[in-house]
Amino acid sequence: MEHLSNLYKIESNLFLNFFLFDEIRNTNLKKYFKDFFYKIYAELNIDVNFILSKNNLLKGDSKKEEVKEFSKIYFHEEKEAFTIEDSLNDDYGDGNYIYPKNKNIKKGDLDIKNFYVEKKENEILFKIYFKKSNVLTDPIRNKQIDIYIDTDTLENSGSLNLFDNRNAFFDKFGFEYAISINNDDVNLFIYQDGAIKFLESLFMDVNYDENSITIGCPINFFEGIDIFYCGYSVMTFGYDDIKKSIIKVNSNFSNNLFSGRTDLFQSNIIDIILPNGEDQKKLLGARSEISKLPFIYPKKREV
Repeated sequence: MEHLSNLYKIESNLFLNFFLFDEIRNTNLKKYFKDFFYKIYAELNIDVNFILSKNNLLKGDSKKEEVKEFSKIYFHEEKEAFTIEDSLNDDYGDGNYIYPKNKNIKKGDLDIKNFYVEKKENEILFKIYFKKSNVLTDPIRNKQIDIYIDTDTLENSGSLNLFDNRNAFFDKFGFEYAISINNDDVNLFIYQDGAIKFLESLFMDVNYDENSITIGCPINFFEGIDIFYCGYSVMTFGYDDIKKSIIKVNSNFSNNLFSGRTDLFQSNIIDIILPNGEDQKKLLGARSEISKLPFIYPKKREV
């Protein structure tokens, strides 16, 4: 086994490049070799994702798509509403996260497209659009969506901690309200007396044609709050609908977990809406400390 370990460590680039991607034309045979090497690498505790990325072969299940990092905010003059447009094709965490190989969740499923907020007479609507990767895309299955809202925009106010197992913090500005969304529950929480407390279960509408979900929140919870001057942080995670928990990011290749983590400090976030000037790869990348996240503010208060 020691001989094999040394052999694969030394010649790993050649094996993956030659056998898995270049010379084998038969799809079934290529899959056999790929599964074989992944299994061997896992047994030898070799980081196959690092090898693939080093050789520019980290392609996932589909052709690599261009990523343009940006966020744009649009205000709707005919109603009290705004839309934040997020970068597409950036559902990869720090740039190296790979989706599980099972068929329940595919690349693109957790890719946030737009986040829409509208204040109506009796409720506030939060609407998240996702990239539609194929006709069978489900807007909610195997997704965990977090919406964190900073209502007072004051430093060192609100909770800097996210929900459990997110493995990230907020930087300086905390949240007063948060919404947790998955296939089982849609719940509103409030940060009060130093703790995150359950407030109320919310209504959710799923639109398969738009590949979107809409959350309705009673207006009384946001009485006197201007939605344009709040801070928002919207992020996605994989969600196991059977185990009722977040799908964590693993360091080694896995059929049922996301992979690509390179240190213990990295988060389980797959995609997040960020203000312009923030780089998702750098923010979520390995750097020997837990990531500190910013909010995005549609409008800034004058000081």
